[in-house]
Amino acid sequence: MINRLKKSLGFTLTELVVTVAIMGTLAAVSIPSYLETNNKAKTEKTVANMYDLCNTIGQRFNALASEYGTVELLPDANLGQPE
Repeated sequence: MINRLKKSLGFTLTELVVTVAIMGTLAAVSIPSYLETNNKAKTEKTVANMYDLCNTIGQRFNALASEYGTVELLPDANLGQPE
């Protein structure tokens, strides 16, 4: 009975190798997918933040324009056109 208990207390090398191989395969499949999803989420969040920033700047500009009147953004600029 003691011999039987000793044999059932551990894992065989084959079981460990199979487990490590399965975990490696899962990691090889899931890590690139995770990184791609993470980068896509960061890009979408950045674009959303840029839209929010543009809207906020526009609202502030309109508020200042209504308070101080029309503002000419590029006074006396010919933008490369010959005189």
